[in-house]
Amino acid sequence: EEADVEQGIPMDDGAATLVIMNEGTAGDVRNIERVIEETRRVLRPGGRALFSFYNYEALLYRQPCYPYETSLAAGINLDRQCLDVCAPTGRIFQIHAKPYTVEEVKRLFGEGLDLVEVSTYPTTIAIQANDLFEVSHGVPAELVAIDREMSAMNYGAYIVAVAKRR
Repeated sequence: EEADVEQGIPMDDGAATLVIMNEGTAGDVRNIERVIEETRRVLRPGGRALFSFYNYEALLYRQPCYPYETSLAAGINLDRQCLDVCAPTGRIFQIHAKPYTVEEVKRLFGEGLDLVEVSTYPTTIAIQANDLFEVSHGVPAELVAIDREMSAMNYGAYIVAVAKRR
């Protein structure tokens, strides 16, 4: 089913056990407060929601440039508050995307949705050179371990908020 979630989630009250917006998609929504309100409405008591936002404070955006191509084909443009997406042709497309701070995300929840966890991911993996991620090599275990440790330091490219319906 296709629906504009800003206009409402086409489900009955308390019909869902899980609502997910991953890979920063909560930052793509212009009226996230409305979507969170609708999420609270459709979740049954004890149901969970996972929202992922673009992180304004990410390590990725603290450097003006890298001497190599990173593993991401898109990045937040902090000045324009949009997502710059690089097409295979090299052309850059700009899409609405609001980056949030961890504190801003924490303030979005309430009124029936309790935050269970807020963390960020990935941190160092997002800014590594592409050749580290060839199929034959995979992601080095050391980088995964560093990312796990740094996720609580708010440096990841995405903020992940997990909430539970009262």
